[in-house]
Amino acid sequence: MYVKTLAKKIFLLGQMVRVRTTILMFLFALMGYFYANDSTSPMKLVLILIVLALWYANGTSLNDLADEEIDKVNLKLLQGERPLVKGNAARSELRTLALVSAALAFCLSILISPLAAVYTTFGLLYGYLYSTPPFKISYRGVIATLSLSALYVFYPFFLGLEASNALHLDMARTTLLTLALYACFIARILLKDVRDVAGDKKFGKRTFIVRYGQATTAITSATFWVAGMCGLLAYWNNTLFTIASIALSLPIVAVLANLAKEQLLENKLIYVATLGRFANGIAFLVFILILPLSQQEQTYTLIAASVIFLAMGTEALLHLKKPA
Repeated sequence: MYVKTLAKKIFLLGQMVRVRTTILMFLFALMGYFYANDSTSPMKLVLILIVLALWYANGTSLNDLADEEIDKVNLKLLQGERPLVKGNAARSELRTLALVSAALAFCLSILISPLAAVYTTFGLLYGYLYSTPPFKISYRGVIATLSLSALYVFYPFFLGLEASNALHLDMARTTLLTLALYACFIARILLKDVRDVAGDKKFGKRTFIVRYGQATTAITSATFWVAGMCGLLAYWNNTLFTIASIALSLPIVAVLANLAKEQLLENKLIYVATLGRFANGIAFLVFILILPLSQQEQTYTLIAASVIFLAMGTEALLHLKKPA
């Protein structure tokens, strides 16, 4: 019985981690770790991954508790899944998971460094303020978009940077890089509520897309994406990176142009997923440039990553449905 109960709790934790987002945040952490550090400490990298997963599980648990009624509407429309809505978990179980994951994330952060524990404490506090009454930052449109994007980029990046024990940083260039990544992530996170418009409207959750509409959201996303890419291109004087970035960014702008006028929900979700694949490609290109690779290794890896993510994004578009 004990083993079965433990297995259920671990499975619930796995559901709340939301693997794809956690991997993206870990990629930002790896960028920070290798940014000014050529050596590796596998144990610290493992700790960072676990801390990020626990922190994210804490945030999603709190958010699912706060948005249970909204999710019942949104997930009914999309046939999605949340343990709470599907009846696979009780509210008490999610509360326990939120508490335990927060405690573990903090304790493991201390093993990285005291400053890493401070970063995690701030991240946990934000997660609480984001979802929980009376604060509910998630209801606050522009503020929610800007603040959540900042946390998703800066928290893992500086967690990785702290783990690397970097001593000498060019603060101007570091600021340019992180702000460029931040702008690109804002472009992505603006689209996260595309699927949730019906439920958000019903319960008065005034997200960016609810406040300003689909077309304005797509245009704003494109603006932030272009701004972020300009920052990345200014940071690196690399011809191959420039070509690859343009090759991945042009489809992103085209996807956003189509999303602005799309009416079919299934196609909206495909456009959002497609943008995510192309955007992940840019993130991997940035990571490759940060890694301590030889010129030849860097060239081959950049080309391979560009081709892979272009193919992944193009494949997603093949699933678009024609209007009836």
